[in-house]
Formats: sequence, structure tokens, C-alpha cells
Amino acid sequence: MKKVYVDTNVLLAAFHTKDPYHNYANAILSSAKLEKVISPLTLAELTSVISRLRKNNSLKLPDNIEDKLSKISFEKQVYSIALFIIRHANVSIEGLNLALPINLNGMTFKAPTEFLEAHRIAPTTQLRSLDNLHIAVASMLLKRGTALNHFTTCDEKMLNLRDVLVEMLGIPITSPEELAKIEGL
Repeated sequence: MKKVYVDTNVLLAAFHTKDPYHNYANAILSSAKLEKVISPLTLAELTSVISRLRKNNSLKLPDNIEDKLSKISFEKQVYSIALFIIRHANVSIEGLNLALPINLNGMTFKAPTEFLEAHRIAPTTQLRSLDNLHIAVASMLLKRGTALNHFTTCDEKMLNLRDVLVEMLGIPITSPEELAKIEGL
């Protein structure tokens, strides 16, 4: 079974019918042929995006679900939706749980390895911070021996930078459409 690191935007695309990757994201997330992996970063980002979408009424769920959500606090709505998406997507959450001591020009502190990796790759990728962190998490998972076969994202900047990212990670960077076609989903 192939293992795929799933970017947060793929999880969201599966629930946004107007997203151009909607059908492909659903095919990937519902596939029993793929083992889907996210990180604690994905959970934090997912919760943040859901809270913004709920606040401005951009995330509307079926009426029966909305009815149940209306009976709980906003905070619980956000967490419930995030948990629903994660369960629906059948993803596993893999954390790194490793911090290293750093001496930066006389300042000593401990930093999570994925932050250090994101710091290292930022001048090369010039991606947004969270995107660099997703690449860094995938890189660190690979370095610790996790057998990732793909990194899938809807992010055009990451997809446009795929040659650089493939060189860094050693695995394909694919859109949901590309991954679905490769896997025959």
C-alpha cells in the first residue's frame, strides 16, 4: 500500500464542491489503496481554516449536521468539523516529537526539528511558512524512515516548484488530479 502525505488543502477540497480538485480529493481520501498521512501541523491549520470559514459563513454543511452543530458552542463546532474531516479522510496523524538544542549567535534554545528544517529550506523554496513546514515535516518523516510515496497538494506555488521539492524530498509532488490518475482512482 502506498503512503501519501496529504496537505491540508486536499482535506478541505474534498468538502468544497466548487474546488477544481474536489472529485479527485474525494477519490484519494476514500481510496483503500492509499495510506494517508497528516501531521499535527495539518490539524492546527485545518482547525484555523475551519474557524475562519465558519466565522464568515463560508462553510455550510448539510442541514442535518448544521442542526446538530447549532446546539453547541462555536469552539466545539470547529473541533467537531475538524474531527469529522479527519475521520472521514481516514488519515493517520504522524508527529515527530523531537526538538534539538540550537545556538544562534549566543542564544540557546530548543526547537522542533520540523521548524529547523523549514528554516533551512526557506531560502531555496521561498514558500509561505506553513507550506515550508509541511515540506519539512514530510522531509523529516522520510529521514526517520517513514516510507512516503507521494506528497499531494492543491497549492499551485508548491506544484510550480515541484522540481525543487522533488529534489529535496525524493518523492513525487502531485496535485490530487495527478495522484488520482497515477493510482487509477
